[in-house]
Amino acid sequence: LPDFFDWRDRNVVTPVKAQGQCGSCWAFASTATVEAAYAIAHGERRNLSEQTLLDCDLVDNACDGGDEDKAFRYIHRNGLAYAVDLPYVAHRQNGCAVTDNWNTTRIKAAYFLHHDEDSIINWLVNFGPVNIGMSVIQPMRAYKGGVFTPSEYACKNEVIGLHALLITGYGTSEKGEKYWIVKNSWGNTWGVEHGYIYFAR
Repeated sequence: LPDFFDWRDRNVVTPVKAQGQCGSCWAFASTATVEAAYAIAHGERRNLSEQTLLDCDLVDNACDGGDEDKAFRYIHRNGLAYAVDLPYVAHRQNGCAVTDNWNTTRIKAAYFLHHDEDSIINWLVNFGPVNIGMSVIQPMRAYKGGVFTPSEYACKNEVIGLHALLITGYGTSEKGEKYWIVKNSWGNTWGVEHGYIYFAR
């Protein structure tokens, strides 16, 4: 396996989006996973609608959080609309506008990976970006660059919630620090490279 790998170099990852003041990271991470999988399979990127999940996936809780596993089940059965047809408004709207007449993108399956580095890297290189869930700590909000290595204290005492993101690659810094390349949904002015974070691995 290569020492450095990033799906952004293969033009399959859509630009970072902004979830705003809505706890919809689960919808953004799930949608980003499907966008990348579609681009890898078909050679073209599609900008898909997170709002589909907020409005139509009633098993999850829109801005009050959700579960990517349930989101992927919804996408498998019903698909995601195009973002241009159902744009993001950062809240659940009344009713699901998507009907059978809409163009939607579905998935055949989703897979759970073992939580070890080798399994994640193997999948990442051979199949595509990986959806992850994690605890968010306060210092992450102020991240501006470098390899983010949270302290044990922060991990125990500064957790502010749960978050879903997308691993698009991995690498090693000049100092020898191994990291994941992770796409966030806090807009393109946060973090590095228009909305990314390098997490220590």
